[in-house]
Amino acid sequence: MHLSLAFVIAAAFNAISVLALFSSAQESTSLKLIVPAYFDSHSLNWVSVANKAKHSNVKSLIFSPSHGPGSTKDDSYAAVRAAVGYSNITVYGFVDTQSGKKALSDVQSELQLYIDWYKVDGIYLDNVSGVAADLSYYADVSNSIRKQLLKVVINPRKYPDEAYVTISDILVAYEGTLDNYATLNVPSWARTYKASKFAYIFYSAQGVSSLNDAKTIAASNNVGNLYVTDGDNSYNTLPTYFDIESPPSQSSPLIYAKSKAVVAASPSYNVTVPAFFYPNGSWTEAINQSKHANVRTLIITPWLPGGKDAVYVQYIQQARANGIKVLGLVDTGYGARALTAVKADIGLYNQYYTIDGFYLASAAIDNANLAYYQSLSSYIKGLPQNQIYLGAGSYPLVEGYMAVADVVLAFSNTFAAYQTLVVPAWASKYSPSQFAHFVYSTPASQLNTALGLVATNRAGNVYITDFDGSFTTLPSYFNLESPAAPASSTTTTTTTTTTTKPTPTPVDPKTLSVVIPAYFYPGSIWDDAINTTKHSTVKTLIMNPGSGPGTSLDPVYAAYVNKTQKAGIKVLGYTATTYHAKNISTVRAEIDAYYKWYNVDGIFLDEASSDDASLSYYQNVSSYIRSKQGRGNYIVVNPGVYPTEGYINVADLILSAETTFAKYSSLVIPSWVSKYASSRFYHIVHTAPTVANLNTALAYAASYNVKNVYVTEKPGSLPTDNPYNSTPIYFNVESPPA
Repeated sequence: MHLSLAFVIAAAFNAISVLALFSSAQESTSLKLIVPAYFDSHSLNWVSVANKAKHSNVKSLIFSPSHGPGSTKDDSYAAVRAAVGYSNITVYGFVDTQSGKKALSDVQSELQLYIDWYKVDGIYLDNVSGVAADLSYYADVSNSIRKQLLKVVINPRKYPDEAYVTISDILVAYEGTLDNYATLNVPSWARTYKASKFAYIFYSAQGVSSLNDAKTIAASNNVGNLYVTDGDNSYNTLPTYFDIESPPSQSSPLIYAKSKAVVAASPSYNVTVPAFFYPNGSWTEAINQSKHANVRTLIITPWLPGGKDAVYVQYIQQARANGIKVLGLVDTGYGARALTAVKADIGLYNQYYTIDGFYLASAAIDNANLAYYQSLSSYIKGLPQNQIYLGAGSYPLVEGYMAVADVVLAFSNTFAAYQTLVVPAWASKYSPSQFAHFVYSTPASQLNTALGLVATNRAGNVYITDFDGSFTTLPSYFNLESPAAPASSTTTTTTTTTTTKPTPTPVDPKTLSVVIPAYFYPGSIWDDAINTTKHSTVKTLIMNPGSGPGTSLDPVYAAYVNKTQKAGIKVLGYTATTYHAKNISTVRAEIDAYYKWYNVDGIFLDEASSDDASLSYYQNVSSYIRSKQGRGNYIVVNPGVYPTEGYINVADLILSAETTFAKYSSLVIPSWVSKYASSRFYHIVHTAPTVANLNTALAYAASYNVKNVYVTEKPGSLPTDNPYNSTPIYFNVESPPA
């Protein structure tokens, strides 16, 4: 319920792109944007730069809270950094090396602050001297960064000594104006490396013609990363032509095609959906087994450093309840990424989400790297989540790779390339179910041709789309590629459970109880909320002075808590458990403060986990609350989704759905819920703009066996639109007089 900016910016976008990890090892020639984002933390430039649906080629971002990490952590910058992470943009922390004169200890200190405070993906070393005499200094800095499994960008502002290429992932070979570029010497060795190794940054480039000139220069000089702005080199805002510099990958809207194409009523292939977008309507469509019966696998890409995402948890749960395998994407860097780093990502998936296995992206296909994948396969097969999809993108050069995975992605390329695919003879020894083909940029008119080639090429798992290989949304013809099961079919599928929800019967709001997340300061809104003459169904209110009890007693809060309790309404103190990551002693201290300062009726445990592995943490906290003396020890736990059944014993009330109105009708209710009274469950529905939406949401809540509700028109899409900063506009309808 505590809305991080990482969540709300990510939720504002319906399609979030990631790096094209499904593509083959052949490098794209298109320019990628590396953005020096030296914006104010509250600037709307952050929303623009993170919107991958609009700006598809933004791949790297340089992050500088205070010409470096600053002397203290800035929570507002931490929030926007997290938000950018949901767009799978690589974020580099800015460090000024002062031409090699800054002490190594100071550089390493700033590096550690970026890691601790902002969880950056790499470090951007600015003011690099670039001369051979300073190479050892920068090599030491680079090694310190890479030991933390981070990437390195070096900016000497012109081509340096060639050895600097080896200690960086990206080298900024020019930073300056277009006019000054004329004096740049481009060494011959620069063309012996991949274009992705180099970046150019142009500032004071006025007009679109200058932008185009800069692009031409970069492409002709074997430079794969670029940033061009008409602003100066303070980089405190985006260029006026940013929409041109960074356009969408596709301008076509998602419209399910009305086509005369004929697809078999019962396709012989299974569909794997690379869900490279934040959970949204496309997810709901993809996992709807009543409409798309042959979807069997979903590949997900949550932003792992951002922690557990309750929206992902809910959608994963729905997909798996429908018999769809869910695999977490892990980048293997073509066998070059350290196994410890890969295993660390696997560990985070297993900590945050209940999934079925892993998609090993950017997989190598040669004999030299086979042992790497054999070792990784052995590790994964020892886990409960042991399904392996090998993201090779082409047929392996050695047959031994077939033994390391359940499915090998043997083709990921365009429809044009698919028409000339040559399948190696050895592939015929294996079942089609062991191969997957992803075919993108396939026109609707060629869908049947592509499916015919799938059969000819013996691929049992497919994904065909008319969009590009970034996989940011479903194809326009998804209803044809993945049709409903035939109505006459009598085949039963033991792994799939499809629940058809009844049309909810309208309910009287007075039959339900309202629990208010009162994340606003006491005053007139609070007074109205606890006016039981006007609002007879308000039974509980959650107070939240400062994402917790605050640092000291607030007499205004104390007076209002007393007034609320005298009105017969329970008051609960808010504390976030950070998905069982917060130290229990800290949680206990916050609980103690609530009871000492405000004599609350109980505690609201936000950001709660939902899996059995975390249950003991919440049993511990629950026991501590139960031991409290005073007005009461009522407990509400908020995983935001339905947890495993054991959580029913640690709380009086479970907040088992916190979602938008658009998603609420497709909620999946576990079978164990029916064993318990409706008074044990609480749902929050936001972004419900009309009274009609309110009434529908209340009807669904009753049908879901839920007694406690809170519905609001307020969206959770922007930081200024916190849905809990006041009561809803239709509160008189939601909670009427007796």
